[in-house]
Amino acid sequence: YQRFEEKTTDSLSASIDTIISGSYQEVSDSAYFRSPQYWETHRLTPLNRSEIATYSAMDSLQNMRVFKAIMRTGGILGSGFVPVCKYFDLGPIFGLYGYNRTEGHRARLGIRTTDSLSMWFNLQAYAAYGFGDKQWKYFARTYFSFNHNSYYLYPKRGLSLTYKYDIHKPGDDFGFNSTTLFQSISGRKHFRHYYTEEASIEHVYEFDFNFSYLVGFKYKIQRPGGELYFNKTDYLSHVNTISLLNMSEAYISLRYAPFEKFYQGKKSRNRIRNPYPVLQLSYNVGQKIWGNHYNYHKLKFNYSQRIYLSVAGYLDVELEAGKV
Repeated sequence: YQRFEEKTTDSLSASIDTIISGSYQEVSDSAYFRSPQYWETHRLTPLNRSEIATYSAMDSLQNMRVFKAIMRTGGILGSGFVPVCKYFDLGPIFGLYGYNRTEGHRARLGIRTTDSLSMWFNLQAYAAYGFGDKQWKYFARTYFSFNHNSYYLYPKRGLSLTYKYDIHKPGDDFGFNSTTLFQSISGRKHFRHYYTEEASIEHVYEFDFNFSYLVGFKYKIQRPGGELYFNKTDYLSHVNTISLLNMSEAYISLRYAPFEKFYQGKKSRNRIRNPYPVLQLSYNVGQKIWGNHYNYHKLKFNYSQRIYLSVAGYLDVELEAGKV
């Protein structure tokens, strides 16, 4: 674990991603308000003439209008969000319009807070409207950080509250994916969907030694939509004998990834594949006393590893076993 102050005021280092491995770096809040003279005085090793010229060239480059425009455009295209002020971003721009056979034409607008508003609180939300089914969809998630760290930064330790109502396709646990402009004009057309209303609470804690756990509880209601029918007797009749499904469950997930490294960006984290295994164990339980339609227990273990084969390349291995 390292704690230090670093210059992040007017240099390109403010936007350079870092590689995190095991221990992590904590930047003191006062580091953002130090003057250039302060860093010159406290620099352990003085800069030579070549290094001073490099810093000057970098600062000059950042002040060029063309460079600023390119960086801003690249940031918007890469993240999909447009900064409207230092506190809020709008987007994602690729999801502003979409089309599917259940909703028809779909419009969506979302917003998220930035670290400038708060380092311990993050809000993401969107509202969407389907002109075919004439229904509003919405999503809101708040995250409270226990270690005064950004929602996007390692280590993540906090509590999240989520509420959403949206359309999904069967087998999609992460949301309805065919709502972007590019996917709407692709050849894949989905016509079986269900409407999901879900509320959840989750607590995540990432330790410094590449171990983390996630515990949570969610309550979900699903209703059929499009050409999907909830019918246990005669599906071809195209009649819904079951109007909705109630699903509520508590769950816990454990993850251990020894020697894991990843690229840490301002708004994302990308894992760097290595030859070490990743172990995940999860347990879910649903009970009728919570409003569930079924009683069940689900245990699942996942093992994944990349095996390097010298000049032959590499082999990705993933094994999963479970019981319901």
